[in-house]
Parts: sequence; C-alpha cells; structure tokens
Amino acid sequence: MRKKINNKVVSIVVALALVCGVVMSAFAANDYVNPTFTDVPKSHWAYTFVEKAVEKGWVSGMGDGTFAPNANVTYSQFCVMLVRTFYNEDYESYDGPKGAWYVPFTTIASQKGLLDGTNVVGHETDEDYVGQFMNRYEMALMAANTLKKINAKLPSASEQADQMDKTPDYWDIPKQYRNAVLLAKACGVLSGMDSAGTFGGTGNLNRAQACVVLIKLDEMKDTGDGSGDNTGDNTGDTPTEITRSPFAFQGSENVQQMMDRLNAEAPKYYEGYLTNGKPITEENIKAMLAEAEKGMPDGTAWDASSQYRYGRPNFYPGTSGSTGCNSFAAALSDYVFGLKASVTVHQDFDNLKVGDVIWWKDSSDGYNHVVFVTDTRSAADYTCCSGNSNKSVWWGRNDNVNAWSQTQRAETYVYSRY
Repeated sequence: MRKKINNKVVSIVVALALVCGVVMSAFAANDYVNPTFTDVPKSHWAYTFVEKAVEKGWVSGMGDGTFAPNANVTYSQFCVMLVRTFYNEDYESYDGPKGAWYVPFTTIASQKGLLDGTNVVGHETDEDYVGQFMNRYEMALMAANTLKKINAKLPSASEQADQMDKTPDYWDIPKQYRNAVLLAKACGVLSGMDSAGTFGGTGNLNRAQACVVLIKLDEMKDTGDGSGDNTGDNTGDTPTEITRSPFAFQGSENVQQMMDRLNAEAPKYYEGYLTNGKPITEENIKAMLAEAEKGMPDGTAWDASSQYRYGRPNFYPGTSGSTGCNSFAAALSDYVFGLKASVTVHQDFDNLKVGDVIWWKDSSDGYNHVVFVTDTRSAADYTCCSGNSNKSVWWGRNDNVNAWSQTQRAETYVYSRY
C-alpha cells in the first residue's frame, strides 16, 4: 500500500474548497479589473487563468481571500476540476458509488477514460492513491486523455513529432508518457518549464498550473470535426509516426553525408519500432523498402569506395565502418531500423526475415558479398538487394539457401535487427 501524503489536514481543506465550488462574485465584462485573491495579484503570471477558472466555477479559493496558487494538486482534486469543467451534468445526476467527498468525481473521471494509464487507475476510490500529489507526467496523461474525449482538433503526427526537438529532456521522459507529452505540448495545453522547452515531468502540478491547463483544454473543446481520435493510446510504449526523407542521394552527397542527414531526421532508437515510428512488422518494413528503392533504383552508382562509418555499436563485429556492399546493407538497415538498434548475429537460415542482412562467404571459391533481405517466400527462399554489384545498386535478386555449398553455410552469417 502506498504511503499517505503529509499535511493531510491542509489537503482536506483544499479539497473541500474545490468540491464546494464557491463561485466568486461576478466580474465586470470578464476584464478582471480587481484581483479576487490577495496572493494572485495582477502581476502574477497566472492571474487571468485563475480569475477565469474561478469565474467559471471550475475551482475556488481557500475561503480566506487566498487562492494558494503554489499548493500542489492531488489526483482527486484534479479530477474535481476536470469533472466540473467538462462533465458537471454527470456530477449533478451522479448516482454511483458513495463514500469520501471525492468519490463521485474520481469515479466519473475514471468512467470517462480520463485516468487511463495513470498510477491511480483501478484505485479511484482509495485515498492512499488519489490523495497523492500529481506530477507533470501524470497531468500530461490526463490532459491527453481529455483532449481525445472533448472533440478537440488534434495536431498531426508530424506536428507532434516536431515537439521532440523542442523538448530537451524528451528522451528522459518515461516511455509511457512520451506520446501524451508530445500531444499536449503540440496542442499548446502544456509548455516547458524553461525557455528551452524542458518538460520537467517529475515536478508536481500546482493550482495555478492546473487553472492554465483547464482554460486551454476548454478552448479546444469541440474544435474537431466530430470524428476525433477517441481510442488512441496515449500511454503505450509507442513513438509518434513521422515522415522520413527517402533513402536517396541529394545533390553531390556521398554515403556518409546522406546517412548523417537521414540519421539526424530520425528519433533516437525506440525499441520495437522503425525510424518512421511504426511497429516492426514485415509489412511496414516492405513499405519503407519500396520508398528506398524509388530513391535508390537499379543502376544507382555504389562501388567499393562508398564508405559509411556507423557512429554507434558495430554493425559488423570488429569494424567501425564499411565500404561497398557492406556499407549499402548497413546504411539501408540503419535507415529502416535506426542507428542505435541492436544487432543479433546468427546462422539460423530457416528463420530469415525481411530486413535481415546476410554476409555471404565461401572460402572454397572466394565468394564474399553482403545483401539485404527484401522478401521471403519460404524458410530458405528469399529476395534481396545489394550495392556494389557491378559498381551499382540492384534490387530483386532471388536466392535459396538450399543451393549453398556446405562451406558457404558454415561461413555465412545473418545480421538481424529484430
């Protein structure tokens, strides 16, 4: 069981103030001329947001002329705020489980899917859980859940992916929160904690920040076309899909320059996913290969001088770079799977997969070549592509492991990124 929060008396006072929903006196044409609270003057960064949220009846003061803008917010308190803002009719007609003051609000929030993926899901009526302070990661998750339930116009996948570069600590964010943070930031519901955009998700959500989130969420309500994404996974271990540039030379680029550019485009390696953010499946790999073939068609110059230095753990053991057919296969593999994707080396030729690299070797006749598997028809029958075949790229060569000599079977290895 989780430890209860400290300062329980203070928490209950704040919570009761929220539940009571004491609406402050009317404002003159919403211009908020006179500050309502002594601790939220006009000079306060959240002044307008606090005044508007209070006027709407979504939050209230502490009953003594103060608002306590820096007081941390618990899960139960944030559920009160969200339900008051978007589901007040559900609360007014609530006939569900009874108990502590917060139970109707946390129950409704759970029923609406606002708590999906959070640390309190399944414990909505347990004060040991919902009485804890929320951090910004969990707040982002609840905000993202809400956006998908209120018919908000959601940013495109590429617009969400753009936030990766605008969030310096993105790769420090636990994977279950990354999509939610990208979505909330791209919508403008959340921002960074500094001018660089650092998210700072371990920090707690305070009452002033909660007011900002409520106002911005409300501004996005019903901005969608009614077909909104109400089922997407904010919490799964999934990156945002992005559009990659084609596997192709631009201008006078050499291999290294092309790969430096392409690798800079892709997000850092995300286990189980391709560099365009889609799951590792043969169908998704084939789609990327089809684009690669358009950009690097048969006959494209690629000879023994074409060099690619990986800048990561070795693709081929004992090497830090490669040329010719080796560099083509390594570059294409990095384009598909990612610069930091691990490599498994094996000789299980009955388990070839699309995307595998095969280094053919046969000392009995001096054969030595590297190919990239583009399709499989049976356990041993496959199609491949390669560079430096007659000093160029070729696609669509068929091969069958059963036709190999015993020497080739013994000396050939498969390099897999699965």
